[in-house]
Amino acid sequence: MKKIISFLLIIIILGIGILISKYFLTHKIKPIKQKYENKGPIVNGIKVIKKDIRVNLIETGTVRPFRQVSLIPQVSGKVVYISPNFYIGKIVKKGESLIKLERIDYEVAYFRALEQLKKAELNYEKILEEAKISRHELKSAKEEFKIKKPSKLKLFIPQMESAKATLEFAKKNFELAKVNLKRTKLRSPFYGIVSKKYCEIGEFVPIGKIVGVIIDISKVYVITPIPDYEIPFLDFKSNKVKINLNLKGLNYIFYGKLLRTSKIIDKRTRTIDLIIEVNNPYKIIKDNVRLFIGAFVEVEIKGKLLKDVAKIPSFAIHNGNEIWIYKNGKLFIKKTKIIKRVKDYVYVREGINNGDILITTHLPYVSNGMNVRLMNNAMAN
Repeated sequence: MKKIISFLLIIIILGIGILISKYFLTHKIKPIKQKYENKGPIVNGIKVIKKDIRVNLIETGTVRPFRQVSLIPQVSGKVVYISPNFYIGKIVKKGESLIKLERIDYEVAYFRALEQLKKAELNYEKILEEAKISRHELKSAKEEFKIKKPSKLKLFIPQMESAKATLEFAKKNFELAKVNLKRTKLRSPFYGIVSKKYCEIGEFVPIGKIVGVIIDISKVYVITPIPDYEIPFLDFKSNKVKINLNLKGLNYIFYGKLLRTSKIIDKRTRTIDLIIEVNNPYKIIKDNVRLFIGAFVEVEIKGKLLKDVAKIPSFAIHNGNEIWIYKNGKLFIKKTKIIKRVKDYVYVREGINNGDILITTHLPYVSNGMNVRLMNNAMAN
């Protein structure tokens, strides 16, 4: 009896399971089919602002002397005096006496030349007087003895010419002696700094020996090489130049004036030198710092005003002259022309309008009009 009951229960349970399975099979929920839409990759973008921009040129240069001269004696002699300012690093004034040579020989020559000049003047006056007397006598003799033409010797013509030539020579000789006497003093030709010194007291210096070098410090030049393609962007009207001298992280600012270019392009580096003038460079500005000759400096030069241009990152340029513009969920490829490059940026004018959204995200493949999605915070970036 128990076996019959167990069998019936199994049959009942199986029947209920079959009925439940059949129900779920006939009443299952069908999935909703959705249409797939390719919205494209997510990109960043920046809003384009076009305006007039003055692009300054930042380059490096070296401070060079405006001029320098070697002190070379034009007379020889023993050095008897050296100025306390005639030492390396000392500043000297224009006309300051730096070196004196022994004068005695040149003083003797001066007075000897003076004596010869006085004698030549006296002799010339004497010849003129004798010529005057002789011509007076010849005039009387011509009327009395009817002499047609007296000789040049009787007219004292060669005597006067000789006396005059002697006098001129004496004058020039005296001038030379006077100049040589002055040349025993070597003076500074300008306000400058002593960069070299090659003599000592008691030393005999011959004619032509360099005894020192003076550098003019009333002004200096900053020679700055720039690429040849930067030449069209220079503005010589706004010629004020900012000069930064960096000494171990400390910056010292000077100002100069853009004078000209060297007008010669280096065929190896394709650069041209700018000549920048700085007045009074050795005036101390702070911490005993001057615009030292030989210093390596950074210069900022005003460039020409670029009208109606946009400044964009250089990485937003593709294939040399293409930009990607976002509009209404699509990417459009535009052609442009780079006007100028400055470090990580370029300036463009064509193919881009004020207010355009420039795509800055790099994509491996693009096509004109393809779908893209602009990141929500892209404009803030």
